[in-house]
Amino acid sequence: MIKYKNIGVVGGAWGFAIAHAISRNIGNITIINNKAEIVDSINRGCVPFYNLPDYIMPKNITATMHPDDWSAYDLIVIAVPAQNVRQLLAELKESNQAINRVVLASKGIEISSAMLMSQVVKEYYNTVKVAALSGPNFAVEVLDDKPAVTTVASQDKEFGSEISANFSTELFHIEVIEDIIGTQLCGALKNVYAIGAGVVSGVYDSNNTFIAYILACIKELSMILEKARCDKETAMTPAGIGDLILTCSDSKSRNKAFGLKLATGNIVVDDIAKNEANLCEGYFTAAAIQDLAKEYECNILASIYELLYCALGPETFAHSLFDI
Repeated sequence: MIKYKNIGVVGGAWGFAIAHAISRNIGNITIINNKAEIVDSINRGCVPFYNLPDYIMPKNITATMHPDDWSAYDLIVIAVPAQNVRQLLAELKESNQAINRVVLASKGIEISSAMLMSQVVKEYYNTVKVAALSGPNFAVEVLDDKPAVTTVASQDKEFGSEISANFSTELFHIEVIEDIIGTQLCGALKNVYAIGAGVVSGVYDSNNTFIAYILACIKELSMILEKARCDKETAMTPAGIGDLILTCSDSKSRNKAFGLKLATGNIVVDDIAKNEANLCEGYFTAAAIQDLAKEYECNILASIYELLYCALGPETFAHSLFDI
């Protein structure tokens, strides 16, 4: 089993949280971010993403804007917004940078191609080993050392086990599966469902109705995995039902918060999108999976698309889910 000594993590708050979680096991971790103020903050020992005055920066975490040699990293964790993954890979390929292994922590589906992130990686680096990391994990709670569980999925079973051996700690438990397609679908679609959850919660303010919505989402998600010829058991993993419930239940979820704002009816979707959609992956994913929703007859996903892009009102959306 290969022991990782040097890892690069591309991203912001979630990438930094992953770096923190695995810092007990890895020799050197470099946060790669294109904002100078974030890099400077990390290198000064401060957390730039949250107000955590008592946080002690692990000594093996540093930051840079421009690594000289990406091949020096045993593994790259990509945790940028899903719509930015292609640009990152294209720039690396154009500058003739080699990469050894990739763990995808970006959750979403590319709008322009409807491709999953692993498919985008393979378009640029066809032979590189790829895994997806996905689960019910809020970054700030990982940074606060609260116990968490997540899923690592790779078609290369040995690679998945290798990641687990290097990343797992007593506070960050990793379950390994082989269904990387199903895992990515779950990670992307739960963000869309969470927007709907916010609207349902805002319209009804009812725990009973919220749970009815969650159960309907789980049923639809399971149907999607089956039709996409994924492993139906993926729905019951941390990446499946675990991430869906967390993201739909807590307003710390940007997607749930986005839906709660929509439920007021006083805010136009486009106005929210201009300010927040770059942080709300579900807004983009709803558009990326429009054809899939039609093909698989996904009533909830199709309705959320109409809510976001076709001026369907929040109350009409919520009532339609329960045939009211």
